[in-house]
Amino acid sequence: MPTRLNYNQSSLNHPIINPNNNNNNNLNQLSIINTNTDMMSYIGKILIINQYQVIVEDILGQGGFAFVFLVRSLNQQRYALKRMYVNNERDLIVCQREISILKELSSYTNIVKYVDSSIQRLSSSTQTNIQRKYLSSNDNNNDDDDNDDDDYDYEQDAIYEILLLTEYCSNGTLV
Repeated sequence: MPTRLNYNQSSLNHPIINPNNNNNNNLNQLSIINTNTDMMSYIGKILIINQYQVIVEDILGQGGFAFVFLVRSLNQQRYALKRMYVNNERDLIVCQREISILKELSSYTNIVKYVDSSIQRLSSSTQTNIQRKYLSSNDNNNDDDDNDDDDYDYEQDAIYEILLLTEYCSNGTLV
């Protein structure tokens, strides 16, 4: 039986612009934040996706704004859990579209099966510094910054956690 290759944990170090550093014309503003510690802290945690209660067993991968974990339900069924964080309405709509498409295609035999999903708006007290730095680094291309806090729409830029539970393909391939 084929086994999954070990996840390359050295790829978990990402350069992230430090928002606390006001020196924008200097490469020293980049700070390396080791997300390896954060991702490893999920192992052993229990997450609830509607009626599914799962325990994180392993890290399968990482993408632009998502982590994929191997999880096990209470009845010992293994699933893949994609955990995404977005900080604006546009990206939230993209995630909702991904869920909708997966639901529609899930009935096909050669497509990974949708199991369940949930979307939750996180309060500012539950947002970690890593999440804030990581997500704010994606918005640094905004040239319309006027730094007027009175006009800032905090609701629009809230952080959302999206959990997408799918079948786990044990041989490591997706069709």
